[in-house]
Amino acid sequence: MKVTFLELYNEEVTDLLAQEDSSRSSSDDKQKKHVSLMEDGKGCVVLRGLEEEVVYSANDIYALLERGS
Repeated sequence: MKVTFLELYNEEVTDLLAQEDSSRSSSDDKQKKHVSLMEDGKGCVVLRGLEEEVVYSANDIYALLERGS
């Protein structure tokens, strides 16, 4: 199973599983990668650039939730 973890805040979608960008300020709370919201040709919403992690157990999911928090 694949898992994603995102935040929607002030009309911005942020990927919480993406690796932090070291070129940005460490005190800046917006260090996570931003994701673009798009619509495919069929009218479905697609999140472009969202990281996916493969998980095999509930413990894997809990670890990802902790990492993204």
